[in-house]
Amino acid sequence: MKKFYSLAALLLMVWTGVQAYSFKSNELCYDITSTNPATVTVTFERATDVSSSKASYLNLGGGVVIPETVYNGGKAYTVTGIGDFAFFRCDLITSVSIPKTVETIGIYAFYAAKITSATFGSSSVLTEIGQQAFDCTPITSVEIPNTVTTLGGYAFSRTALVTANIPTSIQNLGNGVFSGCNSLNNVSIPNGLKEISPYTFQSCYSLTKVTLPSTLTTIGKYAFKGAGLTSISLPSGLTSIGEYAFKDAPLTSLTIPAAVTSIGEYAFSETALTTVTIPSTVTSIGNYAFASIATLKSAKIFNSKISRREFEKCINLKEVTIGSGVESIEKDPSNPIWPFYGCTSLETVSISSNAALNCNEYLSHNMATVKTVTIENGVTAIPENAFLDFAAIETMTIPSTITSIGNAAFKGCTAMRDFFSKMTRPITIDASVFEGVQQHGYCDLHVPQGSVGRYQAMEVWKEFYVIDDAAGPGGDSGSGVRGDLNGDKKVDVEDVNAVINIILDLE
Repeated sequence: MKKFYSLAALLLMVWTGVQAYSFKSNELCYDITSTNPATVTVTFERATDVSSSKASYLNLGGGVVIPETVYNGGKAYTVTGIGDFAFFRCDLITSVSIPKTVETIGIYAFYAAKITSATFGSSSVLTEIGQQAFDCTPITSVEIPNTVTTLGGYAFSRTALVTANIPTSIQNLGNGVFSGCNSLNNVSIPNGLKEISPYTFQSCYSLTKVTLPSTLTTIGKYAFKGAGLTSISLPSGLTSIGEYAFKDAPLTSLTIPAAVTSIGEYAFSETALTTVTIPSTVTSIGNYAFASIATLKSAKIFNSKISRREFEKCINLKEVTIGSGVESIEKDPSNPIWPFYGCTSLETVSISSNAALNCNEYLSHNMATVKTVTIENGVTAIPENAFLDFAAIETMTIPSTITSIGNAAFKGCTAMRDFFSKMTRPITIDASVFEGVQQHGYCDLHVPQGSVGRYQAMEVWKEFYVIDDAAGPGGDSGSGVRGDLNGDKKVDVEDVNAVINIILDLE
């Protein structure tokens, strides 16, 4: 906004050195803009500036009716514009009637005037309403003509509007057009518009309903920050959600469309969401994007990167799913505070990503709360120290696709009661993998059906006092036929050979 003020101040420095208007008629002042055709613009009686409390008209009051035609020296002029600062701070006028001939309304034209209504003549040819034209007025309603293509920045900000019609002719919404409209409760945005500009509905505390067009691709930064929205339907073609876009809005539910590729920092922080699913199409996500959501209980992350402090201080977040598409988790060694810092209720973590397996690097602040971890199918390697000293983990599940487990991967998991391995053939591991895990009677090892013998014959694994087949059917006996070790639904010589190989420790 500062750049707007600077431009206006520059213009006024020029204006104050010349005659303020061409002529005056019926209390209104006019500038001649053309002699052929003869046209004029309504202008101010006395120059002022944006930081001043001076009004552009000192004595003009009541309802102002701007004529279509005005006469001077016997010559008729068509009124085609309302100039910059024309009715700036006129606190005696209560309403304005704008003729159909007006094509443009300039910047600050009615800024801080006391008008409660503005009407436009039928068949209006108005195309542009300038920046902050009606800013800080108590106007409660306005029917913007369907010829307007441009609404300047903050054109209706801080007004008393209850509803706002945005015509289908609009091609450009300036920044903050309706920001700070505390009474605004219902807005419909027409098809054709591709972007909700930055700050458009910021601090519209009463705004509970917004209809977004199917053509929308971008929601700008701060667009709905602090708005009163509890829900919003985002169009399927949306690709970008700007920083702080919905921060502080009381959103309780949300579906992020599959086309979204970018979510800015703080975009949904301090909302009232209970669940979050981030689609795999998201390639860029800002820090704190979902931070400090006290109501959030479940988060499913399928995008390529988890940003630093993404879910910080979501104090009731209990369950996190990290999808296979996660390729990286942002880290900053100089400031080791990770995505789930302050999530003091986090208990269940499901991981399908190899890149997300070194939990000790980003879940270290959640060691005391995480009780259940499931590593999903497709993950191949558990790195060393992955869950080192996660003393609260009670249940751990690893998939059949695991090919290596690093040293000390589960060291210090002293509360572990149940370890589910879905590997039909156990892999060789170092003794440090389960160091500190109470394998002799406290923690049970559950393996696929038909695999108990293999685990009992394998070093380190065999240290578990209880090894059973509670992990469910494995590749060895998936048919459910007793003695069918290879899952072909019959017992034959191949199954006998499999038993012999187990006994001889050849598998």
